[in-house]
Amino acid sequence: MPKEMNKWDGCNRGHEDKAYFGVYFLQSFDPLHMIWDAHLRVRSILLNGYHLENRNLFRINDTTRRQKFLKQGRLPVVSFISEIPRTRHLLSTFTMDISLATQTMMFITITGYVQLDNKEEPIIYYFNRTFIIVPKDEGYCIQNEQLHISQLPESQLTKLHQQLNQLENQQIQSETPALSSVEVTNFVATESSDEMKQQMTLMLSQQTNMNLEWSLKCLQDTQWNYDNAISAFILNREQIPSQAFTK
Repeated sequence: MPKEMNKWDGCNRGHEDKAYFGVYFLQSFDPLHMIWDAHLRVRSILLNGYHLENRNLFRINDTTRRQKFLKQGRLPVVSFISEIPRTRHLLSTFTMDISLATQTMMFITITGYVQLDNKEEPIIYYFNRTFIIVPKDEGYCIQNEQLHISQLPESQLTKLHQQLNQLENQQIQSETPALSSVEVTNFVATESSDEMKQQMTLMLSQQTNMNLEWSLKCLQDTQWNYDNAISAFILNREQIPSQAFTK
C-alpha cells in the first residue's frame, strides 16, 4: 500500500498518470466531496484546485452542477487526479478497512492525513477514499472511487504534529545501531574535546543519514548538545536541502 500511495505524491504523480489509466474501469466514477468549516482559519488559495471541483451535496444544490462534478470514464478521472494539487501522503497515519470482499467485488476505505507539496505553506488535511474494486483480466481495477477531504482544527493539527515528530524520533532511534563507546543522552561536548566532537559528528551522520558537513553544522548550531541536534533535525526535516544527504 505505501508503494502504491507514493505514486500519487509530488513529482511521482505526473509520471504515473499513464500507468493509472489502466487501473480505472472504463466507466469509473470519481466525485470529490470537500468539507471546509468557514469558522476555522482561512486556508491557502492552493486549495482552490479542490474547491473548484467540490461536489459536497450540502453546498451544491443544482442537479446539473452535481452531474458536472461527477467524473465518469477513465480519461476524465485520471485527468482530474492529475490536475488537483500535488501532495505528500503521511503514511504513518493511514488506516485501511475492507468492508466487503467477494469473488466479484471488494469495498475498501483508506483514511489518513496528507500534506500539500508546497514548502512555503505546508498544509495538512484529512482524507477518506473509498474504492469499489472489481476483477479485470488477470488483475483488478477501480470501478468507483469517492474522495472526501476535510480541514483540521488548530488543536488537532498541533496534536498531529506532535505525534508525527514522536514517530519520526522513534523510527530514527530504532534504525540506529547501539553505540556503547559514547553516552549520547544529555551529552554536551566541551570545546577542547576535538576527538569527541568528531565522534559525535559521525554518530549524528549515521543516525540522520546526513553527510558529515551538515552533521557538523547541525551540532555547531545547537552548541554541541546532541539531544538538541536530534530534535532540531526532526523539527526541521522538511526544510533540509537534498544536498545535506549526499555523501
